[in-house]
Amino acid sequence: MVSVFTNACRAVVKTGVAKRGLLLIIDEFDRIRDRTGLAALLKSLGPEGVTFALVGVATTIQDLISEHESVARQLADGAIHVDPMSDLELGEIIERAMRSLGGRFSFEVPAQNWIVSISRGHPYIVHLVAKHALLNAIGKGATVVTEQMARDALEEIALKGSAPIQESLYKTAIGHSYIREAVLKRFAQEPQEEIHTTNLYQDLSRSLGIDSSAISVYVGQLASDKNGAVLVKTRDRYYRFGDSLFKAYAAARPFERKPGEMEPDA
Repeated sequence: MVSVFTNACRAVVKTGVAKRGLLLIIDEFDRIRDRTGLAALLKSLGPEGVTFALVGVATTIQDLISEHESVARQLADGAIHVDPMSDLELGEIIERAMRSLGGRFSFEVPAQNWIVSISRGHPYIVHLVAKHALLNAIGKGATVVTEQMARDALEEIALKGSAPIQESLYKTAIGHSYIREAVLKRFAQEPQEEIHTTNLYQDLSRSLGIDSSAISVYVGQLASDKNGAVLVKTRDRYYRFGDSLFKAYAAARPFERKPGEMEPDA
């Protein structure tokens, strides 16, 4: 397969159909689980006039390409870091939608502000929640989307699994444990990317009524492959979320478990 793909790329370049070579865009690159051999492919096709654009969510270039450091350095030279969208830009998504609908439907300002606030710079969440809120409003014969409608839409999204990737990861992370879900959501509420655990453990210990050492066990579980490895340890007493979109989803999503619910083997 690799040989056929390589030869096909070379053939396209040789036709001269594109004066500056062939550009291959790989979207959602961070979701590719097995990247074996890809780094070598990038290196071998680079001199042939084939350029790869890798689009994905990651903290560093090294997080995207870990097979060969030399390839990571090559990508870093041409890396384009995309910052989260501003609240103004996120709000414009809803404003444009209302204009495209000819003013027949509208979102109350509190509804817009709430949707933008839970999105944390991710347009995906704005589109997801606003769309479901609008459809629910239309279904009820309403022309104005309220904040409560938006909140109800998010709960419905979780219930129906309308964000399948995030919802599947969320349920894998929490399992049947209310405490692990509470720990996950508390971490997700932290605004900074790298999360310091010392004070957080104390807060969770007080709110959940368990020893802080037990909190570290649940955090370790959230960083394990069994529970989706949603947390990544960056250094001693510091963690971050592997996916900022999932972090925003986990913070906004309503609780799945009830107090007292625990794993079957707990």
